[in-house]
Amino acid sequence: MWIERRLPRLRQHRALGLASAAALVAVAIVLRLLLPALPPFLTFFPAVLLSAFLGGRAAGLLALAATGIAAPFFLEPEFALPGSAWGWAMIVGYVATGGLIIFIVDLLDTAVGRLRSERERLNLALRAANAGTWEWIGSDVRWDRTFYEVTGLDPRTPPSLDTYLAHIHPDDLPRMSRLRNVLAGEEPPAPLDEFRFIRPDGRTVWLQTYRTVVDRDQRRVTGVTQDITARKENEMRIGLLLREVTHRAKNQYAVIAAVIRETAKNAKPENLVEEVEARLRAMARSQDLLVHAKWQGAPIDSVVRSQIEPFGIGERCQILGDAILLSPAAVQYIGMALYELATNSVKYGALSAAYGKVTIAWSLAPAEKADGPGEFQFEWREQDGPGVQRPTTAGFGRKVLEQLVSFALEGRTTLIFHPAGVRWSLYAPAGMVLAARAT
Repeated sequence: MWIERRLPRLRQHRALGLASAAALVAVAIVLRLLLPALPPFLTFFPAVLLSAFLGGRAAGLLALAATGIAAPFFLEPEFALPGSAWGWAMIVGYVATGGLIIFIVDLLDTAVGRLRSERERLNLALRAANAGTWEWIGSDVRWDRTFYEVTGLDPRTPPSLDTYLAHIHPDDLPRMSRLRNVLAGEEPPAPLDEFRFIRPDGRTVWLQTYRTVVDRDQRRVTGVTQDITARKENEMRIGLLLREVTHRAKNQYAVIAAVIRETAKNAKPENLVEEVEARLRAMARSQDLLVHAKWQGAPIDSVVRSQIEPFGIGERCQILGDAILLSPAAVQYIGMALYELATNSVKYGALSAAYGKVTIAWSLAPAEKADGPGEFQFEWREQDGPGVQRPTTAGFGRKVLEQLVSFALEGRTTLIFHPAGVRWSLYAPAGMVLAARAT
């Protein structure tokens, strides 16, 4: 309302309030002079009331004091001061009544101020919760300002049930159309509804409505509608993550079983537990990287360093390659390959010699076709180590390097026992190696 917007601004300027009180007193005195037949203080009471209403307590007291001073001049001759007790009683009564008027107006001001403050806090809470309130009385629909903000509807458009239902997602519309029956009093409203709402800007959001019947006879229904899009997206994300974790856990169990089974075929009984534990710790380091990244993948340099650091060989390894985010599968299998390569190199290869070194490099080769995903290339190359001879037996580590990694990443691998040092290469489709958000 106009007065609700303008009055607080007027109250902020005391000089304007006092000036308005002086003007009202002057008008009251002039009217009293022009209309001598009126009762003595008839025009003074409105001046005091309006002064207190427009300017506050100080303006009201000024008007009361000014009219109180002028009041004796308008008494009937038989009540003239100072000799008339009735005249004094009338003046005292006028001042007391005027003071009561100012007191009541001041109480109303305090109550209105508190109500305004509570409403501001309510609006702030609604905005913080991304919620809006509404009310239906029969067929009459009322939406507050925050409701328009939540739904994105134009505040200049008159609220109506048809406008509201027209923006509800088609899959949720049959259920939400029952609101017509609720407004007609044919059935009680559901206390809680979740549905999709298509905003005028084309964005689909999830809304949740809490509603209750305030007056069943008048079919008055009131409630709150909240935007819960973020919560629903989190719920769907958590659901996908749980399914992904369950799927990967099953795969991990299968890999662990294979590690134990294959290690047991070649390891000496006294070394079996130690070798199995070492391989499981290597797998756990890759898992830690994935958990930290919420199973979205891990940077390739982090994967490489996590597998070579436990051996204390970081300063003897040259790591070359651009920043690449590996997929969860690539993190697991490339991590296993790195552990096997580092273990073999420390025991028998270049890193077992004083001056042996290892170069670890990777790159992305462009696709042969313009719309192809490209190829990921990874290489482990040893140098300056003892002479290398091809082993006569193939243990679990060799199966990892020659079979498991290539099968899991749908690529190919080469393991060369070069006299200058072991060389292992991986070639795989970029789509199998790169994390989804990096492609």
